[in-house]
Amino acid sequence: MLERLKNTVLILLVVLSILFTGLIWTSQPQYDFIQSTAYQERELLGESRGLEELVRPRQIIFHLGEAKHAVAYPEMGPYRNVLENGLKEWDIFNITPKYLNRDQWEELLTSRQGVEIEYPTGIPVDSLQRLLPIKEDLPKQLKDVSSVWYYIEPDSNNVVALLISKKHEQTFQAKTGLSADSFLAKYVVQGESLTQYKAYHTTAVQTEVIPASFFHLVYLPLENMHGNNFDFFYRPITSEAMQQALFIDPSIVRRIQERDGAVLFTDGKRSMQVNRTHEGMIYYDPFMGKTSSNESTLYDAITFVNEHHGWTDRYYLESIQNESDGTTFIFRKYFSRYPIVSFQNSNLNMDYSAITIKMVGGIITEYQRPLIELDRHYANRSVRILTGDELIQRLHWDGISLLDVNDLYLAREVRFGQDYVRLHQVWVVELKDGSVHRYFNPEENRLMEHDE
Repeated sequence: MLERLKNTVLILLVVLSILFTGLIWTSQPQYDFIQSTAYQERELLGESRGLEELVRPRQIIFHLGEAKHAVAYPEMGPYRNVLENGLKEWDIFNITPKYLNRDQWEELLTSRQGVEIEYPTGIPVDSLQRLLPIKEDLPKQLKDVSSVWYYIEPDSNNVVALLISKKHEQTFQAKTGLSADSFLAKYVVQGESLTQYKAYHTTAVQTEVIPASFFHLVYLPLENMHGNNFDFFYRPITSEAMQQALFIDPSIVRRIQERDGAVLFTDGKRSMQVNRTHEGMIYYDPFMGKTSSNESTLYDAITFVNEHHGWTDRYYLESIQNESDGTTFIFRKYFSRYPIVSFQNSNLNMDYSAITIKMVGGIITEYQRPLIELDRHYANRSVRILTGDELIQRLHWDGISLLDVNDLYLAREVRFGQDYVRLHQVWVVELKDGSVHRYFNPEENRLMEHDE
């Protein structure tokens, strides 16, 4: 009986095997398409820009002799003339180290006629060689250049260039092949029509001026100047646009509402945090491995922005900060002649008027940018700018000496309204202890208090 049952089961299995084999050979399989990753081509909403468009002098100083100076800012005629017509033709060659003692510095500052190109930060030498017609390799000892001072030597009547690194307190002299007569007639003379400025030292030893003091000069106007305050409409940059620009696959990005009102977008590795008022964002892409190079170049930073949304509004390089955990590049937004600065508190502790890029070994790990673009201005008001003497007096009232100052410059402070932004003309004073102060004329102070 058991044997017959076994035979029956065996026969049944053989029949089923034959049946299924037949079905496999005769049936047509049904294929389904696998959904591909939702990769989308990044749309460039801003502009792609080159090094020459983003690295500009903060100011051009005209040294007129007899301790007279003048300053030209971006978009002023003398500034454009030097930048567009002069610098491109002023060849630099035969570069050698040059040490100046105190008397030589004093003579250069007070007696020599010339033009000084002052950048807001030290420009790496590899980038400088793309900006200026330098006809030979720069000395290896020279790591960066913060200003180039063209002046006429009294003995030879030749125009020479002094390459200055304020950070490292280095000077190198070079020949230019420029005609002194042409240099004076086409460029230096333009400073005569500008507001006159005076040079002040911000570094000294027991109040005594030393050679190092001349690496740290500020220039303040001797005469009354007028600026403008502007009210602007603005256009927002949407979170969706930044997701498309920064994430490879936006379809897998999750949105998380945080307690402080900020919104976090993440794909599990990268994240983008937008502040509660949607005025700025910070993007993080943590890097935990090792890189083959410790260098992060200015070109890499510019390329990243070019490939991820692009440049909106007008930005110029403001600073390069090399630290143990990476290199930070800051590009400051400008309107007309002056940079835009922000002192309003942010729940993300970010600057609403700058693009900031942090890199480790050429890899982007952090990216901050504003999420608004200036549209058109619908109102402006002329305001008087504090003279140098007035500003120094105001500093004195606050217990601040010029020797406490790290940097000092004219800017426009941005303030956000309900559906507009207001730009106020302001002196920005950065102190060596890291604090920042801003100063207006008395009328402006009352207006600012009203805004607050």
